[in-house]
Amino acid sequence: MNGLNRVGSFIMAMWPSRSPIPITSVVAVTPSWGIGQSNLVPWQAAGIALPNDMEYFKKCTKETRDPATKNIAVMGRRTWESIPPKRRPLVDRVNIVLSTTLPERVLDPEEFASASWPSLLLEPQVMRSFDQLLDWASDERVRQRLDKIVVVGGASLFEESYFHPWFRTLHLTLVDREFPCDTYLSSSLTKDVERRLNHPQTRRLESHTENGVSYR
Repeated sequence: MNGLNRVGSFIMAMWPSRSPIPITSVVAVTPSWGIGQSNLVPWQAAGIALPNDMEYFKKCTKETRDPATKNIAVMGRRTWESIPPKRRPLVDRVNIVLSTTLPERVLDPEEFASASWPSLLLEPQVMRSFDQLLDWASDERVRQRLDKIVVVGGASLFEESYFHPWFRTLHLTLVDREFPCDTYLSSSLTKDVERRLNHPQTRRLESHTENGVSYR
């Protein structure tokens, strides 16, 4: 598993009276950059679980610098629907689903600022676009309760967020075995990631093996 830190300077694409919020993403890939099969991660579709990597996912999506804040876990509709109903919304995270077909549900910033965490985390918000999410999350009334945005899928959202000026960290798990896939990261994203994987500032962790599958 690698924490791939974006390097270099960024020009901040800011809205008036808005505070930038850091964007990160968490993704696990096959050697051919596959991320999904039949709306599951490829190894799950093949009946193989990687529980330690799932714990890494939870850590990356839940951990905040200030315990009074929460992270946003943002995903597309298909990713949301791939989560078993009993496990959604993702616990202790502000779940936001981007969809043009589901009924829109967006909390007013004042309501978000004053409500208790248990009530805010009961169900997801539904927004129409990533830009709408960024505009909402960077409102000062919302921003003060949030640590960061964590993108958890799918492919188009990974690409859109990765190339956004507010993007900071990619948490990447490289699975060393191929599995059948019907969803892949885009070539523009993977080419940039491959280039950055060789950068000396990229943090590298040791290999792990679970249920006959090695990954790092």
